[in-house]
Amino acid sequence: MAQQQYISLDNKYSKTYYNLVNSRKELNRQRSDKCYYENHHIIPKSLGGSNKKDNMVLLTPREHCIAHLLLVRMYSGLAKYKMQSAINWMTRSIIKENISSRTYELVKNELYQRNLQKELWKNDDYIKKKQKEYKEKYANEDESIIEGINMRPLCVCGQRPAAINYKKKNKVYYRKLCETCLRNGLGHGTPRWKLAGYEKKSYCEKCGYKSKHSEQFNVYHVDGNLENCRPTNLKTICANCQRIIQKEGYRWRQGDLKPDF
Repeated sequence: MAQQQYISLDNKYSKTYYNLVNSRKELNRQRSDKCYYENHHIIPKSLGGSNKKDNMVLLTPREHCIAHLLLVRMYSGLAKYKMQSAINWMTRSIIKENISSRTYELVKNELYQRNLQKELWKNDDYIKKKQKEYKEKYANEDESIIEGINMRPLCVCGQRPAAINYKKKNKVYYRKLCETCLRNGLGHGTPRWKLAGYEKKSYCEKCGYKSKHSEQFNVYHVDGNLENCRPTNLKTICANCQRIIQKEGYRWRQGDLKPDF
């Protein structure tokens, strides 16, 4: 069954819309450009348009948003309802409220730049370059400033740093509780293994490293299920061993891993 074809109204919005899409089509934009573009159906698919090249145009996020706002004014009846639904979905897919075309473009460009950064950090050469810049930037830093830094205390829950109370004369005063405990009650977010009564051992069960500070150890769930707090499923391991297990996917296979110190 062929899809119904909708005829747009002959008004100023139609003229503005076709001027917009035709002028942008003449620019012959490409995805390879270092600019974020969105695909736009000149005749919307919901109104009988196709995915053919002559019905597609690349628009900036703001142009795309404006185009859909114009489409709302170009149609009546069921077609108008469909276009209203389209612009509502476009804006609300980012944040849960109706936004302007400028805000839409700003958010979309920020998301695009974020994705570009993700791709850059997968490049080993880029990572080495940033590491070199970092070392050069702080090569001559005065380490004496570290002596004047006050350590931030832990919350009484023992899980997170205490919340800041106030600052006076360049000195920071802390509360006894962290932000999470202040907001949700003391002990909120305490690990299930701790609530179940499990106590960390004083040594790593993977490599044998010993420490008098229990904070250097983590509790590892052998089967990966955080709900399973049976003694046979819980192992005390050092941070070094946990990183290796997560990185290399060893699970709980004993090997020739040795402590670094």
